[in-house]
Amino acid sequence: MKCIALNTKMEEVMEAFLAQLGYEIETKEWNEQQEKFQAPIHNAGTCYKTDMFVMRSYYWGDHEDYLDQYNFECPQYEIKCNWYKYYTRGLELIIPDEKNNPAHLCNMFIDCLNSIKGGYEIDRRGRRI
Repeated sequence: MKCIALNTKMEEVMEAFLAQLGYEIETKEWNEQQEKFQAPIHNAGTCYKTDMFVMRSYYWGDHEDYLDQYNFECPQYEIKCNWYKYYTRGLELIIPDEKNNPAHLCNMFIDCLNSIKGGYEIDRRGRRI
């Protein structure tokens, strides 16, 4: 595994993806529950899990069972992220060297979006299928 240094282009792309995933999570929850839900990127103590990924808010406590959990994990793509308090602070992207390319991140993002949306699929250009 490789930890990419802070402030790289890949981390900027990942930050944008996390923002969009957060928006989609909040929209879906509002549409289904008619209640406001703050996505884990806002550090509201929430967790959101699909068949593709899990996103957790920053953990403030010291319970050892939670300290080793990543804020974002996508096992199918072997991508993990941590951040400090909010996803725009100290974003750390962990990705294998052989998968360290924008296309890999884009494919993960599309699959994560599809796992949130559920009712329809998005193609690689972001259009509804």
